[in-house]
Amino acid sequence: MGRQCDYSNAPARASPTELVALAQKVQDLEDRLGSTISTSETVPRSSPTACGTLPKTFPAAFFLDQEAFNIARLTVPKLSTTVPAEVLAAVGSSQDIASMVNHYFASVHVWLPIISKKRLHSQLASQDYISNADFTLLLLTMQLLIEEPSDSSFESRSFYYAAKQYLQTVEAAGLLTLKLIQASILISAYEIGHGIYPAAFLSVGHCVRLGQALGIHDKRTPAPQMISRPGTWAEQEEIRRVWWAVLLLDRHVNLGCPGHPLASEDALKNDVLPSDDGLWDMGEMTASEPIFVSSPTSLKAGAFARTCQVVHLTGRVIRHRDDAALEGSSRFDEALQLYRTIEALGKLLHEECHVAPEKMDISVALCFSTMLALCDSYSCTENIRGDHAAGETEIQSTAIQTLKTVAAEVLTFSYRITQMMRDNWAASSPLIIDCICKLLPYLLLVKQCRFSRNANEVGADKKTMA
Repeated sequence: MGRQCDYSNAPARASPTELVALAQKVQDLEDRLGSTISTSETVPRSSPTACGTLPKTFPAAFFLDQEAFNIARLTVPKLSTTVPAEVLAAVGSSQDIASMVNHYFASVHVWLPIISKKRLHSQLASQDYISNADFTLLLLTMQLLIEEPSDSSFESRSFYYAAKQYLQTVEAAGLLTLKLIQASILISAYEIGHGIYPAAFLSVGHCVRLGQALGIHDKRTPAPQMISRPGTWAEQEEIRRVWWAVLLLDRHVNLGCPGHPLASEDALKNDVLPSDDGLWDMGEMTASEPIFVSSPTSLKAGAFARTCQVVHLTGRVIRHRDDAALEGSSRFDEALQLYRTIEALGKLLHEECHVAPEKMDISVALCFSTMLALCDSYSCTENIRGDHAAGETEIQSTAIQTLKTVAAEVLTFSYRITQMMRDNWAASSPLIIDCICKLLPYLLLVKQCRFSRNANEVGADKKTMA
């Protein structure tokens, strides 16, 4: 425009004293606002104040700039909470809680041992749940998972909705703890068992994110830790089991969804497997050497450790199935190697299953599902490229024969599971049903073949008698 810019009337730069005064005024306004909200009687239940107090400001630098977080010596605020009266009422009295906990450890804990029995009973004795929202939330989700399904759809879902809403409330308040992710795992297991999708798929992915946020996903890298360092062996073992449970659920929900990437990384060869279940329940540290992912399956291991070994193989099968870049002989060689490894572990599981079937059934079922996922992708001729690569014919014939064999084994397995569910349905993992449902077409084929064979034998006997 040809005019000279004139900034002579621009406001003067604020002095440090004025900036401090302004910051103080902003802080006073925030304090007033917080006081007004905390005393209001119309606060929605979904707001953070449902946990008792407004959360302290979480330092964003924890996620955005860990170096700045450490240099400034910032800390993750510890939320002081009170549990709403309606939540305490839902949990019940001390006698109700004791009964529920005993039922939980006699059922769900059998196939999902991620809560330290000794530590939980110790915390219950001190009544920590009254003043700790995450503890109360965990008790709420434990009760959810042992609730017997009701004929009324509304009645059976209302408790689930209440538990999930309180989970979101506690999380929104900034209370990220190990108990929070344990509660999230139990809710995810409930959603899987009741077929609540896509909530189950999304909840499992959220469990992965919670574990990563807490820093329990990888102890070999300097991942930021949001929880204090374990003071005892039992605490360390509990953290390990929680992350393995997250891996279990992540692989389960992705097993039937080709093309959906896993939310979590596979365990490394030197990762430690869970220790003996019985000793951990008693809080006794084992004197034996730890078992690693790469350890031979012939080594004696606990029931949950066996499950984790299958979980590791399941992850490898999912990545193999979805790897579009793996072609030719390399693909078929890897498939055969996976097949032999799963087959060997499956035979071992069948031998050990007779000792403690209620603890080993989830391992056996997941092994069936993993073998099905591997063989199903090679049994159909449409999936064979026809380039006569080494191992192509072998893997196809092996896959077809294995599907027939596994179907017959699952048929026998399903009879035993049905009987066990009649005796104690809560002790049966909802993950078991997956292998039965996916093999249903093959099961029908096996039953048809048996019926035809029996009919032929009866016909032959009649001819002989005539």
